[in-house]
Amino acid sequence: MMLRNLIRLRNGLIKLDAATACKLPRHAFMPSRSFGSELTSSWPEAIKNFLAKEKIEKPTIIQEKTLPVVMENKDLVGVARTGSGKTLAFVIPAIMKILKEREVKGRNSGPSCLVLAPTRELAAQTSDVFRKFYSLNIRSLVLVGGASRSAQIRALEDSSHDVYIATPGRLNDLVESNYVDLSNIKYLVLDEADRMLDMGFEPQIRKIIQRIPNDRQTLMWSATWPREIQSLAMEFMNDYEYVAIDGEKLRANPNIEQKIVVCDPREKLNLMFEHLEQFRLEVEKPRILIFVNTKRLADQLMLYLMRKKYRAISMHGDRSQRQRDDALRLFKNRLCNIMIATDVAARGLDIDDISHIINYEFPNNIEDYIHRIGRTARHEKKGVAVSLLTQNNTNIVNKLVQVLQETDQPVPEELKDLAFSEAYTRPNRLRSNSARRFNDNRRKELDFVFT
Repeated sequence: MMLRNLIRLRNGLIKLDAATACKLPRHAFMPSRSFGSELTSSWPEAIKNFLAKEKIEKPTIIQEKTLPVVMENKDLVGVARTGSGKTLAFVIPAIMKILKEREVKGRNSGPSCLVLAPTRELAAQTSDVFRKFYSLNIRSLVLVGGASRSAQIRALEDSSHDVYIATPGRLNDLVESNYVDLSNIKYLVLDEADRMLDMGFEPQIRKIIQRIPNDRQTLMWSATWPREIQSLAMEFMNDYEYVAIDGEKLRANPNIEQKIVVCDPREKLNLMFEHLEQFRLEVEKPRILIFVNTKRLADQLMLYLMRKKYRAISMHGDRSQRQRDDALRLFKNRLCNIMIATDVAARGLDIDDISHIINYEFPNNIEDYIHRIGRTARHEKKGVAVSLLTQNNTNIVNKLVQVLQETDQPVPEELKDLAFSEAYTRPNRLRSNSARRFNDNRRKELDFVFT
């Protein structure tokens, strides 16, 4: 595809090279459009009824800024945090395109829409959103790893599917085995593109896109805007519009109340139970997601909670697809109100009303911390995230302080002490005068930050 590097700004079109496009201020990328009745007037009644049933009275910011762009058949890059409402922002236009395609080619012409997702859980949840428009008889087929390949091949014999929702690995396998034909795809969505690249799916994504006609419409959704995503957009998208709701840096949701508890590792279990009881007092029926770093600890905590009469379930990579689906169903339907999960298992979880997060074990980097706590306070709701921090987590304390300050959260005195300690002891291991000077300067910087 010809590279044009055009990005639509408020005041017209400016031709940019890839390097310059990355440096423009984020407010320049906000199309000045409104979401009003003139947009929804042509929508099918099934879509309007769905919005009324779900009590969606007004669009989220990402929906308001991107739906008009997508409805104009323009390529789009949308950068927004998890839980911003982006799924509806690409599902509604997909349905409109499917209905239009049916008018031209009939019911059994094959799928015209493709959604790529990083995980099978996210793919299944996206399929669930399409199914909510059941009165329009929109048929989706999920093609993901970890599920029966032969069953998927049998399902592909049915030409009445309107949309494929797939993980890149399994779809590329089926395409290269000639079970899937992508020549009719007119609408391509890359959901959580940054995660797909983090998981090593870039080669498969490139192969898949090369099989799709160039006259498609492409939407790319991401929580961040790294160079790898920029390169992919410039290569495979045409005159795209860029909408960044939270800027290009991954930021914590300001609607989340972040509580950092500095403790001894031996205190964690009691602290967890104290907070669980506190959550019960704060919310009538809390739905709680507890993060750990290992599969073994996930199962251990589940059993311990069950002995204490808590309704808990664990979810991790050693679970079969059926077990993961069952765990998700129990959690969604509130048959279990506590889920203990690892980061890998929680990727793609899309549950709107998680009220509380507990980081029983702190993640290894600040990006995972932001992703974890982002499971609560979705769709502009409020949420609480409690993190149990120990001396073993000193490598992350300075970045954690920055996250708290960026979202106007209080920085606990214990965390300040830990930050001072890390700043002083880490360079001191060098045993040099320059390290001591670094310590003194760093202490002055931290003093300034905390005052």
